[in-house]
Amino acid sequence: RRVHGGHISTVLQSLAQGEQAQDRKLESVFEFATEHRLPSAMRQQLMTHFRRQVIRGYDLRSLMLEIPMDLRTRVLSHLYHNLLRGVALFRECSEAFIGEVYSRLQPEVYPKGTIVYQQGEIGNELYLISKGFCQEFDKASSYVHSELHVGSMFGEGCVLGDRVRSCDVRTVTTTTLCVLPAEDFELVLNAYPGTKKQLRKSYWKYRFAANVLPGSPLA
Repeated sequence: RRVHGGHISTVLQSLAQGEQAQDRKLESVFEFATEHRLPSAMRQQLMTHFRRQVIRGYDLRSLMLEIPMDLRTRVLSHLYHNLLRGVALFRECSEAFIGEVYSRLQPEVYPKGTIVYQQGEIGNELYLISKGFCQEFDKASSYVHSELHVGSMFGEGCVLGDRVRSCDVRTVTTTTLCVLPAEDFELVLNAYPGTKKQLRKSYWKYRFAANVLPGSPLA
């Protein structure tokens, strides 16, 4: 099969841009660690963390903002509509509601072994896995509560009534998470009060079934 030279050039250019972005990120991290005189072990951990990252030659968030609204909506629908429809919590929601949610998703790449959040934190974001694999676990005992694959949503309690994180979550592979800020999700829910009530009810029903909930408002 013949490959067009222009296509090869585009691929190579994209790879070069990713490498340049990676170099700039590592330089910034090194300058930060040096300026603040971080201990050598801590500095090494930081550098290792950022070396593992997948750095694109473009910023997906910025790219989306430059696309006209109608086209952006169609692109986001192509990327995330089916993912959201696969989330049990959203299966009965209207298309309009689903559209409001996916239009606010912010994709981010997390390196393997990243702690997304820790038990006891106050949650400010919820997450949808579009690529990769995560685990909910107990840091003290290393017990794995559940495995989270593509299409899994977690952290939604920060809006649906359980603000304190009940466990730790880490990435097992390099993972792309679609992040939804709690305040954005709250805005959407307030525009759909019937859906908000149903989602809260479904969330707490699940939490009771999992037997992990002291402070439920339904108690």
